[in-house]
This record gives sequence, structure tokens and C-alpha cells, in this order.
Amino acid sequence: MVVLAFIWLVISAVTAACYNIFLKKSADKLALSFWVEVFTFIGMTGMFYQNNFAAGSSLLAITQRMGVLAGENIFNYLIVGLVVVLSIALKAYLFHHYSLSKIIPILEIGTPLTAFLYFLLGDQLSSQETLGIALISAGAFISGFKRFYFPNILKPLLNLPLFLYLGALAMALLETSENLIVYLTTEANATTQRVIDFFHTHGFTLFTKEFVSSLEYFEVSSFFFIVIFFCYVVFAAKKSPKHIWKELYLQKSGIFWASIANFFSQYLYYYVYQNNDQAVVVALTKFSVPLTLAFAYLTLKEEIHAPEIVGVSLIVVGGVVGAL
Repeated sequence: MVVLAFIWLVISAVTAACYNIFLKKSADKLALSFWVEVFTFIGMTGMFYQNNFAAGSSLLAITQRMGVLAGENIFNYLIVGLVVVLSIALKAYLFHHYSLSKIIPILEIGTPLTAFLYFLLGDQLSSQETLGIALISAGAFISGFKRFYFPNILKPLLNLPLFLYLGALAMALLETSENLIVYLTTEANATTQRVIDFFHTHGFTLFTKEFVSSLEYFEVSSFFFIVIFFCYVVFAAKKSPKHIWKELYLQKSGIFWASIANFFSQYLYYYVYQNNDQAVVVALTKFSVPLTLAFAYLTLKEEIHAPEIVGVSLIVVGGVVGAL
């Protein structure tokens, strides 16, 4: 099962790396992100209905079920949508101000936070997985160095790009918050049930854990997310609907290929997510990091320095160790 998960996630990593390249090259990253998410949602909707048809469900039954799930608790969907939009906006901002070779590795600094979350929610971590996560964390931290100084190996700590580290931590918190809600609503174990019961008792949520897969949750929540994303682009980023539509025409080639890449990356991730231990999934997703840097070097002519090489190497080794 792990070998098959590895194959699928390598493919997902390649497509995720391609999407990062398209996003970096885009002049209007928010507009491109918006249209990519719209077309990804359309593609995921098609796959969702196809899977249900293959399982013997009718169009009416699927639509009725989705209607019930959509009305279960809109407040939770709005929270997830806002969290994802803020994550995308922050990523677009970081991509605008820093090179991919610096951003992508340092974003992995949130790996221990995500892994610790899964541990608290019932996924046990083996010693190998713990070691892998430690290596990934070390690699992410080192990749933020401007350069190495020998023999004074501690000197890089004096001039760290603090804003980049803070941005990476903020991304980690946002993505972990999203993962928390998805996990609670799609995974059934004693811990998640206690958390859901607590929220019910205090009137925070009406979720009854009716979701049968993370893909089903994605299908319901994505509609709310896209609406929130549109409102963010128009009202917060102050881009008119006419401008957004114009960008679809101006960036049609980049949006098309970025949407294809993002769709495959998302679908394969959710497919593996629901069939494998979450710590293994977290570890295997790290293979998109060296691929993104390689593509950035080949297509964007970005310079890659020693800290990035050492950091990415540790991230990859950590991913292999954690997945064994």
C-alpha cells in the first residue's frame, strides 16, 4: 500500500511543482489562483460524480445527499473557506517577493505541527516517522539561511529572513487549521468523536460526521470557498469582476495548464489521503520540494545556493525515512 501511495504521490508532487512554476510566472497571482481553483472544483466535481455513479448511486440521490451535507452547518464551511483563501493569498504574496528556491523548502517548517496534530487525533507516530519529521523540520529551517559560514556555523542565525519564517509559520497554522476540520469530519476514531461531541455540547457545530471521504468534504466545502475567494479578490484585493474576467483571457494558457496540474495534484492527494496513514502521506508529499526547485532552476533560471541544497536534501531524506 505504501509503495502504491508513493507512486501516486510522486505524480502528485510533479503536478504540484508544475503549478508552483505557473504561479510564480504569473503577473497577477491572485487572479490566476482564483481561476485555477474554479476549474479544479469543476474537475473534482466531475470525478466525484463519476465515482458515485460507479458505486451505483443515482444523480438524484447524490444531489440530495450533497444538499443535506451543505446545509449541515454553513458556519464551518465559511471558516474553512476563509482559512484556505488566506493561505492562498499569503502564498501569492510570498511568491511575489521571494524566489521559489527559498520559499518552497522553508514552507515545510510546518510539518511537525501537522504531524503533531495527527498524533493528538489518534494517529500514532513510529520512531522512524518521528525521525523523518525531525529531518524535514531541520531541512526547512536550514533552507532559510542566506549562506553558510565556516567555521562559525552559528552565524547564519544572526541574519535570518524573519519575515519569510513568519510567513511560513503563518501558512503552517492556516493549513493545519484546514487539516484539523477535514480530519475531524472524515476520520472516525475515539479522539475525533470526543472532539465532535465537545463541540456539539457547547453549541459550536452541528456536524454529525456523515462524510464518508475527504473528497466528499472537499466537494461540499469548495463551493463556499470559491464564493469567499471571489469576495476576497473583489473587496480585499480591490480587483473588479471585469479585471478578473479579463485575466482569464490574458492568462488563458497559464490558467489552463496550472488548472490541469492543480487538479491532478489535488485529486491524487485526496485519493491517497483516504487510503493511507496520515503521517505517511505527510512524509511522501515532500517530494514536490526538490522537483519544484529543479523546475525553477530549469525554467525560471533561479539560482540555488548551498543552504537550499542542504535543506532540500534533508527534507527528501526525512520524507523517505518517514515513509518506510
